[in-house]
Amino acid sequence: MAGDCLRAMAERDLDLVREWRNHDTVRLASFSTALIDRDEHLSWFHRVQQDQGHEVCIAEAPDGQPFGVVQFRGALADGLALWGFYVAPGSRPGLGRRLGALALGHAFDHRGWHRLEGRVRAGNDASRRFHSTLGFRQEGRLRDAHRTDMGYEDVMVFGLLATEWRARERKDRDDENND
Repeated sequence: MAGDCLRAMAERDLDLVREWRNHDTVRLASFSTALIDRDEHLSWFHRVQQDQGHEVCIAEAPDGQPFGVVQFRGALADGLALWGFYVAPGSRPGLGRRLGALALGHAFDHRGWHRLEGRVRAGNDASRRFHSTLGFRQEGRLRDAHRTDMGYEDVMVFGLLATEWRARERKDRDDENND
């Protein structure tokens, strides 16, 4: 939506982000399902701030209301990054797509990265569909690559190139102009 923005996460966001992350709908779909306490969250935030290859952003609506979190890891000189994300629990439908559009625009248009990769627990059907909806291609399946309390599970690997993102954006704009 016009007016949405993606900004760097600040210390003032910690309580809200930890609340979202610890919510069952987010936590149980994550690679780490443990509850995160305040001290652990603060320590993580300070580590991220010192890591040039790790960026955490907050998605905000035009009224300044935060509605999601996106992380990028590993992108330095090579233009390759891994991403992760979640919207605020209980959000209305459509906010995930808005978050995705902001994040991909940030990665490819603002940062100029070449490739974005997403990794999804095989049982997380919603995230698998979400990646596909955004134009990611499933590129692989890592067998028994994630350990859970119930044993091991596969991890799906999705990739999106900047050229694919830009072609899709052009097509979407052309479709809007022809309506």
